[in-house]
Amino acid sequence: MGSDKEDQPSQNSLNTLAKMVAIKAIKNGEALRQDKVPEIQAEELEMKSPGMAVWNKMKEAVYVEGRNYQHASDAQQNQRSPEDHVLQLARLLYNSEWTALLLSLDCVGIVRRPDVHQIDFIYRLPGQLGKSKPLSPYEDTTFRGPKPLSELLSTPTFQLTLAQKFEVGKRLVESISLMHANGWLHKNLRASSVIFFPQESSDAGLSDRPLILKRPHISRFEFSRPEPIQSEVPARGAPGSTSRLEELLRTAPRPSMISLPINWNEGQAEARTGDLMSANHAFTSARAEIQLDYYHHPAKFASLNRHYCYAYDGYSLGILLIEIGCSNTMLNLEKILNQTLAYTPINAPYDVRRNIYNQVIPYLMFLCGDLYAEAVGLCLMLEPLEDDQTCRQQQELCVKVAAILERCCA
Repeated sequence: MGSDKEDQPSQNSLNTLAKMVAIKAIKNGEALRQDKVPEIQAEELEMKSPGMAVWNKMKEAVYVEGRNYQHASDAQQNQRSPEDHVLQLARLLYNSEWTALLLSLDCVGIVRRPDVHQIDFIYRLPGQLGKSKPLSPYEDTTFRGPKPLSELLSTPTFQLTLAQKFEVGKRLVESISLMHANGWLHKNLRASSVIFFPQESSDAGLSDRPLILKRPHISRFEFSRPEPIQSEVPARGAPGSTSRLEELLRTAPRPSMISLPINWNEGQAEARTGDLMSANHAFTSARAEIQLDYYHHPAKFASLNRHYCYAYDGYSLGILLIEIGCSNTMLNLEKILNQTLAYTPINAPYDVRRNIYNQVIPYLMFLCGDLYAEAVGLCLMLEPLEDDQTCRQQQELCVKVAAILERCCA
């Protein structure tokens, strides 16, 4: 009887499923296709600190992110103009139902900058944080701006509690699973893409307000795009449909079903990525544009021209979960564990992942438990192969990871 109950999806998992169904209805509804994002004139905004601006017309402080479309090759592949592709993302983030589920800020408008091939997304700050208050006019943005997780992790005294690690991890995985289930890729998951805002009121001084660490927001959508293969509405029982997601939540791996692949043999995976040395020239010539780092899947280092896919988002998410679980950057973990973790040489891109499995995963398991480490292992092990079954596994990865993380308790 107990085992049958364990096989049932948890209430939180069912809530995730309900959100997926709701977000799919939003995506395929007429409202999203017909929404026109308000255009804001550049002179209405006064830029302040990086990412922060004052919107004098509405008398509030706002957050600003730019999306350049000069080299938007994905849009060209989808037979859309680069600018149209950016506007599609703007319409997505203008829908408050979407943004609430995706942990994004509400986009309230855009600023066109055709001279630099860029569209700026203007976001409202959480709650009433952007509005004037006694002794705190909206023009004062010094304490209102967010702090990226990357900055916090680089602070020696910063430490997330175990409960905060689980809460942040669960929220981020759920958000990305919702994106993937509805055919979108983030393409820029990293600690600097996760931001935290200060509390609206506090006994602390205005310049030292505590951050709300259990409420992460995902930002830096400048590379996000829909995945054309998954853009159709799935039939009942197809990948992404309600019945399929229910099946995934019921059959999410238990710790006894998956063992972490320490000293994992990746020979088969490496053989499918092509000649590593032949990619060396491409890596050198494209370094300025691609700027690969340890958040990228080793297969991307091995084959720079490979189309970005769900497995790449999943790998980046796994690295991000490691940094959250250890309350540290991979660069610092490299020093702590005396291992080469954060730099991937082009002639051996898979060595870093092997070192992560051998050195970081056991350390992560010690800090956060076997379930959390199990979830990270799933993120890191998936290969970006292009057969139908693997594509389905890639898209469904975050659903499985979310189901595992739901069982993590501090």
